[in-house]
Amino acid sequence: CTLHAYDDPKCWQMRRQGQMLRQWGRLCDKVWLYNYNYTMLVSKFTLTPMVSRVRRNLPLLKEWGVLGFHDQDEADLALTGLPTRIVRAALEWDTATDVDGVLDDFYRRWFGRAAAPMRAYYDALESAFANSTAHGHEDVVLNSIYTPSLVRRLEAQVRKAERLAAPGAEASHVALERMLFDYLRDYVAMEDAKRDCRFAPAAALAEGLTRRQAALNRVSPFLGYEPYAVYGPDWEAQRLRKLADETEGRTGELAAVLPEWARARPDPFDDGRFERWQDPGLDDSKWKRLRTTRGWEDQGFADAQGRAYRGVMWYRLGVDIPSDASGKPLRLHAPAVVNEAWVWVNGRYAGHRPHNLPWFRPHALDLDITPLVRPGQRNQVSLRVLNNIDVFGASGIYERMFIYAPGKP
Repeated sequence: CTLHAYDDPKCWQMRRQGQMLRQWGRLCDKVWLYNYNYTMLVSKFTLTPMVSRVRRNLPLLKEWGVLGFHDQDEADLALTGLPTRIVRAALEWDTATDVDGVLDDFYRRWFGRAAAPMRAYYDALESAFANSTAHGHEDVVLNSIYTPSLVRRLEAQVRKAERLAAPGAEASHVALERMLFDYLRDYVAMEDAKRDCRFAPAAALAEGLTRRQAALNRVSPFLGYEPYAVYGPDWEAQRLRKLADETEGRTGELAAVLPEWARARPDPFDDGRFERWQDPGLDDSKWKRLRTTRGWEDQGFADAQGRAYRGVMWYRLGVDIPSDASGKPLRLHAPAVVNEAWVWVNGRYAGHRPHNLPWFRPHALDLDITPLVRPGQRNQVSLRVLNNIDVFGASGIYERMFIYAPGKP
């Protein structure tokens, strides 16, 4: 996890790193840190400030005997914003630095009359990351952090700053923050469109993110820079365009969108296959309701220290397939499942998506279900999903599923 501090009681991953570093400090008086400063190793280049983490971690490292740093970081200042860089530099020079004083000085000098709303803007982002119950270092955790209410609060502060900023330097500095916010707002809108299986608008927004990066890069070569662009906005745009083609007529058409919410039940002892939890008539009314657009660990399947449930989870969803789908080939598509899955439709086995390490995307499942579905009726879709890796951030199904009728390419 790259979101929390070494001593955060709700983050076992960072505490474990802290315990190892402290022990190294006890064993050797010449420890220096290969300081891996990425906030999101795989991101879509949204703003992820980390003052909260840095201001706690660097004094702890000094206390544990670390002598210094070899920092590795993105060159793109847009990924963390200026406050994180300034605070980290100050603390690496002197871990006793008055961080609040440094921040007061920065906001006053950089934003002038717009200092108060811009500080409120960054404080809101900082709080969202530091207090998140999500854990990980890839963009799959961001949907639980960039909530609609947070985005509304951020926009209100940016507008207030725009009204207050004096012409000249202050206004130009706020204008840059507006560019960073507009990028974040469009990322959230892209995720909202994906959630509704509106893939063409989502692809257009992803393509717009690359244009916004180019605009930032024209402001400075240290903005909108992609030294590690794996699974970035351009990759996402290509993936979403393919999904749009499959559902909007170019290579196929959408038959039905499965619900965002499923009934779900963990199966630590593998009872489900033998008790036939895939059967249509099973009473699942007491199963937990689970979103299929976020991993299960951020929906109640983790302990207070962030340790996610590992093992098998069953999902059950009902979906109405229109009668005009009769006679057409039909396929079930799940864009993102971590990391192995078995599928039944109306109680009959449809197929298996083999184990796939979560670091290698996409995590798609695509199965022919033509002989199993009943067009014009309610259909039962059941998935048995195994995840045995607890540090990815999104276990199970984390993007909404749909049924489509493939056509000629």
